[in-house]
Amino acid sequence: MRKLILSMVGVGLMSSAIAVDTKHNQQEVLFKNGQQIQMELSSADINRLSVKGDKIEKVICPQNFCDFTQAGGAGLLQLANRVPFTFYVTTKGGQNFSVLTMPKSIPGVTVQFESTGGSIKAKHFEKGMPYVQVMLEVIKDMMNYDATGKAPEGFGVSEIQDTKLAETKVDKFILYPVRTFSGSNIMGITYGIKNNTDKPQKVSPTAFYKKGMRASAIDQEIIPAGGIAYMYQIWTLGV
Repeated sequence: MRKLILSMVGVGLMSSAIAVDTKHNQQEVLFKNGQQIQMELSSADINRLSVKGDKIEKVICPQNFCDFTQAGGAGLLQLANRVPFTFYVTTKGGQNFSVLTMPKSIPGVTVQFESTGGSIKAKHFEKGMPYVQVMLEVIKDMMNYDATGKAPEGFGVSEIQDTKLAETKVDKFILYPVRTFSGSNIMGITYGIKNNTDKPQKVSPTAFYKKGMRASAIDQEIIPAGGIAYMYQIWTLGV
């Protein structure tokens, strides 16, 4: 049985419809809550992202892969890396999706995303229990997903198609996303943590804390040389 080290804070690639205005380098993209979208963005210029009828609140990138600035409900995104990677978008209205971006040396791209709807079941699940219990239930299902195939009720699951492209080095470890779990107001991200040294290393979930994260857990405290542990992060959206 795996040991779970938990830190609480504050208590499949899918197709999408994309319309492109090549003259003005503008795109309109339909998405479902929790969906992963693949698209090209500029690595040489600033990209502008917006969500129709909503406001972008957070953009979460691998460490040192992008700079994000809020701008009147939209977001200005500057890519700091020229290799493909995945970033995560959350909105004030509680919507979320991920983008597998292919950085290109092109003029800045303007993208308007439009939601096709979210999950009512996930909303009921999240509201049906106390906050801490919800966090624990989501982490438990994330941790057991490989064995059970069971996600939290109403949550969408998206597998990261090429985890190696999204790798980032953090101190003695290589961190890479494995899959995302998307609910109504909660998003979970499973990460692999590889010990990039020839000695066992102690690791804590707090070592990878980022502002806005609500809970984090890892399945082992000591990672053997060259070994891999898994981390489960919880983010609340629209808060």
